[in-house]
Amino acid sequence: MIIEQENIWTNQWFYNNAKWKLKFVWFPTRCDLSKKIMWLTYAYRGISTYYLPADMGMNKHLVIGTRWITKQEFIFGKIKGTI
Repeated sequence: MIIEQENIWTNQWFYNNAKWKLKFVWFPTRCDLSKKIMWLTYAYRGISTYYLPADMGMNKHLVIGTRWITKQEFIFGKIKGTI
């Protein structure tokens, strides 16, 4: 997916386009919404890919973004419609 550069870093764009999967967190990481540390628990991992346009139009640069959200925050976000 090729998008405009000003829309790449917005949280709402990432949450709408990410593929979410429940995974086990082996290493300490922070929840993207609550900033709590998660470790040795289950949480949702979102992965989103997009292309940055190149300068001369030759090749596009693939960017892969990953974010983690606790199960509770993910459920609240789904209920509110923000994820």
